[in-house]
Amino acid sequence: MLLKSMLEDITSKLQVEKKYETYIGVVKKSFENVNINTLDKAIDANLFTTYLILSSSYKGPLLTEIIDPLSCRINQYNSPDSPNVKDFESKYKISLFTQEGIKKYDFAKYSDSTRFGILHRDISFVDFVNGIKEDVNRIFNEKKSDKKWENVGFSVIRITPSKYSFGAMDDISDAQVKDMSISKFIARMAMGYTNDLEKTALTVLDKNVNLFKVIEQYSIFELVTLKMSDVGSYGKFLKQDKLKKAILFKLLDLYGIESFKDLGYLVKDDESFKKEIQQNLLEVFKSEYIIDSENTLVKTKKLELFVIALIGAAEDLALIYDI
Repeated sequence: MLLKSMLEDITSKLQVEKKYETYIGVVKKSFENVNINTLDKAIDANLFTTYLILSSSYKGPLLTEIIDPLSCRINQYNSPDSPNVKDFESKYKISLFTQEGIKKYDFAKYSDSTRFGILHRDISFVDFVNGIKEDVNRIFNEKKSDKKWENVGFSVIRITPSKYSFGAMDDISDAQVKDMSISKFIARMAMGYTNDLEKTALTVLDKNVNLFKVIEQYSIFELVTLKMSDVGSYGKFLKQDKLKKAILFKLLDLYGIESFKDLGYLVKDDESFKKEIQQNLLEVFKSEYIIDSENTLVKTKKLELFVIALIGAAEDLALIYDI
């Protein structure tokens, strides 16, 4: 299977190069943009299952009062030991998690009469359907005396999305069109159902996700924090667009380097060149910080750490261009 082969290949490269964490940091930010056909491959590889819950009632109580209360996502049932989970399970004699701690019902509102859900790979769709029908009946039996119920019903449909099975309305003038992108919806929900290497394989597999472009759009803060998590009180300074522009101008002026992609390639095998660039970029950091803070007392050691992290991130990310 292509996806499995890619997983093995990417895992091997990342582990050999020891650039795993930096690379994954980029992939996580890009995963939501994978296209529908790539997600279809994930479903085909049994990483997760997707489904729709369709109701006969428009904004009716069946969805909002009977079905929605089962959703771990809607109700923030985050743990089997959470008080809200225990209270709900005790009241309706329902289990919201499997014995292994896996969420049974993870769906969200897609439209007023439709819920979109994602199912863990260890739960079969048949078991899921049988379970939700039984649990909906339990809640309904508790609530049916509250009001008059008419024309109620729901169905659960397993879906295998592809560009040939979904279409959405295009933007039109003089109208506000709601974004109904099913691929973004699935990708957001699938974040918790795929591990980092699976996200990596899917993102690389998707030719529409340009990781090069993603990296070049990063702020200096985003690049630096791929290598160091604590930047102290310098966050606002590192996020400034003028700092990034000053750095890129210096790289172009001195070395003809036009992007962080080029920087990563040029420094990864040349320690003396790396040290030279570090020194020149440190001067940029100093001058920009003095202008920004209006303070000539600069903590050079801290800025040095940022420069080292920036160049280190660029060097690590050069691996992307070889995968």
